[in-house]
Amino acid sequence: MKLSWLYWLASGMLGRKLKPGGSIKLFTLLSHTAAGSTNASSVTTGAIDTTGADLLIIAIGNVGGDATPPTDSNGNSYTRAIVSDRGNGHGQSAIWYCANPINGAGHTFTSVSVAPAIAVAAFRGGSLNNPLDQTNSKVEAAAVMTIAPGTVVPTQKSEVMVTAVTMNGTMTINGGPWGGVWTITDQIDIVGGQHFGVALAYLIEGNNIQTTQGPTWTVGGVSIMAACIATVKPGS
Repeated sequence: MKLSWLYWLASGMLGRKLKPGGSIKLFTLLSHTAAGSTNASSVTTGAIDTTGADLLIIAIGNVGGDATPPTDSNGNSYTRAIVSDRGNGHGQSAIWYCANPINGAGHTFTSVSVAPAIAVAAFRGGSLNNPLDQTNSKVEAAAVMTIAPGTVVPTQKSEVMVTAVTMNGTMTINGGPWGGVWTITDQIDIVGGQHFGVALAYLIEGNNIQTTQGPTWTVGGVSIMAACIATVKPGS
């Protein structure tokens, strides 16, 4: 009885029922995929299993000014979180998301737009309502070696952060001045006459952690680039 009473007391103090052991469920990356167009007008990824996902993130690199939303084989709708747009005729990167999606095996994703490349990540642990928190973006008009999408300061603890870049070349990423550990899920290099390049990376903040982040993308060579970043709130 004493242990049970302490358990419920702690649960009330935190504003939610604790799981055994007192931990709060964190974001988990479940699956990911990427693909580039071969006809400069559309692309569909290979199938992945998104069973259990409550957050789908899609990064698209395509021609600037194109705001056509992606679709998927399960009929989900996507909202654009942020876009980094160099203007018509140039490359842009955009992050789209879907909360509480219809998920499952055999899940494919499509972008019908101008010269698209697409990268997808399926997560578990997101808020089902109004999950988007902070965003930022940056464009480089000249060819450079690095680009930082900007700094974000999450309003909640244990968020997931995602960043996307459109580029020409192989990318790496580091935490920049804030030192976060970022992981690239996929990257697709540009193919002339077919699609722009795109890369997607994420950082999951630890249990009860809330930190400022601002990563830096680095290309192997130089490239004109556009990058953006978004943070997503965890579920309760």
